[in-house]
Amino acid sequence: MAERSQLWDTTGTGDGPLAGYSETQTEEFFRDLWTGDRYATDGVLPGVAGDLACTSSTNQVTIAAGAAMVYGKYYQNTSSLAIAVTSPVVGTTGLRVVLRVNWAAQTVRATVVKNTDGTSAAPAVTQSAGTTWDITLATGTITTGGSISLTDAREFNLMFKTQQGVIEGEGA
Repeated sequence: MAERSQLWDTTGTGDGPLAGYSETQTEEFFRDLWTGDRYATDGVLPGVAGDLACTSSTNQVTIAAGAAMVYGKYYQNTSSLAIAVTSPVVGTTGLRVVLRVNWAAQTVRATVVKNTDGTSAAPAVTQSAGTTWDITLATGTITTGGSISLTDAREFNLMFKTQQGVIEGEGA
C-alpha cells in the first residue's frame, strides 16, 4: 500500500481496517510521529518526571522516573528504579544502560549491559527490529571493587525538543 492514514474507526471503511490496526502499523505510526528518522538514538521524553537520568553507587545503577519512545513503543518508569550490577573479576569493564524493546516478551525494560570482563569499552547497542532494540541512557565502567562511573548519553525526543524551541543546529 503506497498511501495510508490512521487512526480511524475500525469499521472496514476507507483506511479503518475491519480487523483493527496491526502492531507494526501502530509501531510505525508512533515511531514516525515521535522520533522520525532518529529512532536509533532519540526517545527520552524531556520534562517527564526525572527524564530517566542515571546515577550510580557501588554495584548499582539508578534510573530516575520518566518516559520514552523506543522504536515506536512507549516506555514509562513511574519511580526510581535500581538495577544491581555485578563486579567484573578480571578488571575495569565497560557498560551501557539501555531501554530495551524485547518483541518476544512484548516489553520495554531498562537494563545494564556489560562488556566482557576487563574490556573497558562500552558494549555496542543491539538494534534488530522485531527482535531486540536498544536506545542508550548512559555509558560507563565498573571496577572489580564495584565502583561505577557513568556518562549521560540520553538523546531527547526530537518532537519535544522542537516544541521547546530547540531545533537541531540551533542550540542544545
